[in-house]
Amino acid sequence: MAQVVEKVEEVWEAKVNGNGTVGITSGNVDLDGYLGGFHKSDLIVMGARPKMGKTAWLMNCAKAAAFAGKRVGIASAEMPAWQLGERIVSDVANLNASVFRTGNLDESGFSSLTYGCQKVAGLPIRIFDKPRMTPGDIAVQAKAW
Repeated sequence: MAQVVEKVEEVWEAKVNGNGTVGITSGNVDLDGYLGGFHKSDLIVMGARPKMGKTAWLMNCAKAAAFAGKRVGIASAEMPAWQLGERIVSDVANLNASVFRTGNLDESGFSSLTYGCQKVAGLPIRIFDKPRMTPGDIAVQAKAW
C-alpha cells in the first residue's frame, strides 16, 4: 500500500506542476497523454521496417528525458555511440544528420553545430555499444552506471 500512496503523490505532483506527465517524458505530448510518460516498470518494445525512424524516435525520447533531468542509458548493438550522439547533436542544432558525414557546413551551420554540442555535452546520457552483447552484458553495464 505504501507504493500506492507514493504513486498517488506522484500523480498529484504532476497535476500541481501542470505538465500532467507522471512518468518520464517521451518528448511527445500525445504519447505522454496516453502513457503518462515512461515508468520504471515499463518494457517498451518498438518494431518497424528498416528506415522507419525507430532510432530517431529512441534518441528523441532519450534527449527529452535527459533535458528533463533524468539519467538515460542506451544499449545499442547496431550503431556505435558516436553515431547516436551525432543524432542528438544534429537534432538540437536543427541540422540534417548528414552534415557529420559530408562536412557540408557553412559558417552558420558550424555555429549551429557548436551550439548543439554545448547543449548536449552535459546531458546524462550513457551509451553501451558493444557488438553482439548479451542480456547479461546489458545487466552488468546497467549496474555499473
